[in-house]
Amino acid sequence: MSAAIKPAALLAGLVAVGLSAWPAAPAREIFPSDLGPRTLGGAGGMPEGLRGGFSLALVRCGTCHTPARALHHRYAEPDGKNLPDKEAAVSSLKADHPEFFREPWVWQVEADIWKRCVDRMAAKSSSGIGEGDARAIHAFLVWDSDRRKLGKAAGAWKALRESLLRRFKARYPDRWRKLEALDAL
Repeated sequence: MSAAIKPAALLAGLVAVGLSAWPAAPAREIFPSDLGPRTLGGAGGMPEGLRGGFSLALVRCGTCHTPARALHHRYAEPDGKNLPDKEAAVSSLKADHPEFFREPWVWQVEADIWKRCVDRMAAKSSSGIGEGDARAIHAFLVWDSDRRKLGKAAGAWKALRESLLRRFKARYPDRWRKLEALDAL
């Protein structure tokens, strides 16, 4: 983890000032996720060991685009100790929750999808994401996916994601058509 950021202090400061007032990031293109809340409403219920990854995701991901893009993206990666465990979890989800795989703009469930995304973002020099930061951000995003998108809150996730998609399509119809053609919603 970067020595310049103390995650616990950063998170406390961000919560204290109200994350809803987070400044807009210099995003050049907008995506449906960008229309979502810029936080998860605090760190309640989040294990202490993941709070650093949460605060790093807000800051580091928020360098190039809104923090909402990472928090409300369709990517969902199940928890697991290793890639075979995650692949087994995906197979189990396909059997138990086929709806997760019928609605690809709501859920894109894959083993290691967040790892690939975080590694791709960390490779950008402007991200400021070091190796330790990448591990912490990835751990948080997997935890969040597993609980908020794939767990008991999956219905609430679906409602939120569908509302983001509806609002985006109404507000940015040309961008919607472009992203739809690219399967990038």
